[in-house]
Amino acid sequence: MAGGAIFNYVLDKSPSDDRPSHAAWYTIVLNLDMLLGSLGGPWLAEVFSLLAVLVICAIVRFLAGLVILRWGSYVTIVAWKLRLLQPIGRQILNISF
Repeated sequence: MAGGAIFNYVLDKSPSDDRPSHAAWYTIVLNLDMLLGSLGGPWLAEVFSLLAVLVICAIVRFLAGLVILRWGSYVTIVAWKLRLLQPIGRQILNISF
């Protein structure tokens, strides 16, 4: 349920003419996050204790939520306007802007 709310937030805060690219970037980052989490989680649990990894991940998720709540749409729009994400989008998605 939270994933759908975040996706709706991305769509709500993104400019109407740029919504498809924002949705694509959201999906790419979400899938990359799932991949890295499933690969890195067991490794971190071996290096540190499972409890320490769970506490660290909870703190990082809380801080990420605060960043999204406070600066989420602003950071995305500024990065897009400064063309920080557009060269990557051209290479990955093979599209022109």
